[in-house]
Amino acid sequence: MPEIVYKEESYAIAGACFEAYNVMGCGFIESVYHECVKIELELRGIPFRFKQPLQISYKQRQLERWFEPDFVCFDKIILDLKAERELTRYDRAQMFNYLKFSGHHLAILANFGQPEKLQSERIVLCRSALIRPIRLIRGSLVFVLRFMCLRVGRLQTKV
Repeated sequence: MPEIVYKEESYAIAGACFEAYNVMGCGFIESVYHECVKIELELRGIPFRFKQPLQISYKQRQLERWFEPDFVCFDKIILDLKAERELTRYDRAQMFNYLKFSGHHLAILANFGQPEKLQSERIVLCRSALIRPIRLIRGSLVFVLRFMCLRVGRLQTKV
């Protein structure tokens, strides 16, 4: 069975997101959830940086544009919040780019836009010398792009 990347840290982050969702529910704009999760991360003692700009380079040249992930927790996990009806492939592609350019290996997408529950996904970027087709591994989609694999799976935690 594959090991869960940053298991304890990601469960702690997910717990903070679930608590914010349990208190606030859905229906607010994204910035409201940013503030709530920020407070919850502080209360739980989870180290994070909020909206810290990260440089993008192209062919070893720095671009004028930067990207800003919502949160970087524990200096190694990107947390991005959404308030949409559903997470889309564009949201996942954005996380892939964040991981690729930041050098981090784990991102968590948390969507507060569903009335029934918080929708969350773990996205793991790993380097692999093998090129494999897209397939399902234990309920997680695995995408392989030139020696990189992107694994998307639902995050479940006890609340």
